[in-house]
Amino acid sequence: MPDPQGQSALAPAGTTTETTTEQTGTTTVAAPSSASWFDALPDGLKTNPTLQNFKSKDVAAVAESLVEAQKMIGGSIRLPNDKDTPQDRAAKLEKIYAQLGRPEKADGYKIAAPGEDAGVPWDAAQAEAFKSIAHKLGLTQSQVEGLVEFDVQRAMASQVDPAKAQSDCIATLEKDWGAASKQLLGIARRTAQTYFDADTMQAVEASGLGNDPRFVKALAKMGKALVEEGLVVGDREGMETEGGTNSLQTELDRMMSDTKGAYWNNRDPNHDAAVTRAESLRRALVELSSAR
Repeated sequence: MPDPQGQSALAPAGTTTETTTEQTGTTTVAAPSSASWFDALPDGLKTNPTLQNFKSKDVAAVAESLVEAQKMIGGSIRLPNDKDTPQDRAAKLEKIYAQLGRPEKADGYKIAAPGEDAGVPWDAAQAEAFKSIAHKLGLTQSQVEGLVEFDVQRAMASQVDPAKAQSDCIATLEKDWGAASKQLLGIARRTAQTYFDADTMQAVEASGLGNDPRFVKALAKMGKALVEEGLVVGDREGMETEGGTNSLQTELDRMMSDTKGAYWNNRDPNHDAAVTRAESLRRALVELSSAR
């Protein structure tokens, strides 16, 4: 007679065996030995793609994944969306900025002034004002440092070497004015000294106009019209000395009187240069005639 408390030894593994008790006449069904947590899920959850990934894992692995997911959710960033009120949007942005590393207050930023060797002017008040803007925009400390470094490098790149600027200006004037460059430059200087006070001269130099050939030419043009009227004061720089009218005329006369010189000998290797020089001297004398 079968054992009423167990399965038949001949029953296939994993099958259920119905047993009847004489006392109650009820039938009981034994639980399947191969059942898993996944099998107990409703059909709707069984088809969920996320749960499908855990189908072959045990409950402990599923629980561990759930704990890790909760940690990630706690540290996640909730981005603002179109449905947010202005207050909600502002609150989300404040939280995002804090999570990304923005200081709690604007004065929490550290901005170092560039070294003296950089030659870049530094305005501490502007630096403090920038901190407030950076905090409003949600910038981190590293972002602020990057922007400050960029601004310093930009300022350094835009700096002008005064000595080079002066040299370039004079070279341009000599090319355009030729033999008259020394005297015309002297007239431009005296015109500026006559009509510009110390503050104006300082502003001209600071702006770079003092080394702008166009500005210097304009001063020379004004000065030529004023020099003989006595409205331009100061010494007559270059007027009679080297580069002045007398010396230029003397040089031209010497070239014209030297019949054996390069100017008159077209076989001389310096003939072309001499002709060019003579033409330059003639133009200079005409240019300077009104300034005598």
